[in-house]
Amino acid sequence: MTVSRENVAFFDRYTPLHMVSGVALGRLGLPWWGALAIAVAWEVAEPSLKRSPVWRKRFPNPTIDSFGNKSGDVAALMGTWYLARRR
Repeated sequence: MTVSRENVAFFDRYTPLHMVSGVALGRLGLPWWGALAIAVAWEVAEPSLKRSPVWRKRFPNPTIDSFGNKSGDVAALMGTWYLARRR
């Protein structure tokens, strides 16, 4: 089964989930490089998970994200990580 490439927006309806993740990682005291590593690792693993017959059903929208969308996801997580660490 092929997954179509539809998610090209820099920010999308899943951006708030990445933002909440950034706040959580910041509140947990994770250093910036740890939060960045988690964000990038997720974006690298996500397409394979979406193609997997087992994991595909766990995604509400199993389209493959564009580089721009992946960048927005990482930026959202890191921005809110930064804000959470400042408090």
